[in-house]
Amino acid sequence: MAKVNSPFILSGKVGDHVYYQRKGKQLVRRKPAPRKTGPSPLELATRSKFGFMTKFLQPLKSLFTETFKSMHTTPMNEALSANLKNVIPDSYPDWRVDFSKLSLGKGDITGARDLLLSALQPGQILFNWNGNARAWRSSGRDLVYVAAYCEDLQDWLTHVGSVYRKDGSFILDAEPFSGFRAHVYLGFISDLWNDCSNSKYLGEVDVL
Repeated sequence: MAKVNSPFILSGKVGDHVYYQRKGKQLVRRKPAPRKTGPSPLELATRSKFGFMTKFLQPLKSLFTETFKSMHTTPMNEALSANLKNVIPDSYPDWRVDFSKLSLGKGDITGARDLLLSALQPGQILFNWNGNARAWRSSGRDLVYVAAYCEDLQDWLTHVGSVYRKDGSFILDAEPFSGFRAHVYLGFISDLWNDCSNSKYLGEVDVL
């Protein structure tokens, strides 16, 4: 890969080179030589795992713009890099995820303290935490982000913003998951530090 100094925007194949753009920069790379053999079983498994995780995390792409920040790659690529290792290796070809290790946000601000989870009302998931707790790189104005995933429905529910660390509680409208179990996550986003907390896995909950 190399930078291209050109007044024109180039894209596509030219000879044995491929021109493309990334983060506003014009780049070029040489086309790989044609293969004489097919992909190995390991390569097939790796491609399959990458495709599975890309599809699995795609609904969270807008969340990742706030919870994965990198100067070197896109938020989605950063999330993929952080989570590919959390696909259970022995589950190939019907891949499964280790939800206890799944990362929906990565950063340096402090996470929630005294965090409790309940689902005592139909279609609702209630989060409670210590809104008065303060630590290094944390503020009462840190925004809350939450996510819930239902394996049976293969669907995500997310919420970002409108609730702050200082509020100490939040109710997620989980009516679409009523009658099912959901894996649940919570974290904080800081405008002050342009950073976020690591997501916290809260386990599974039965949504009434």
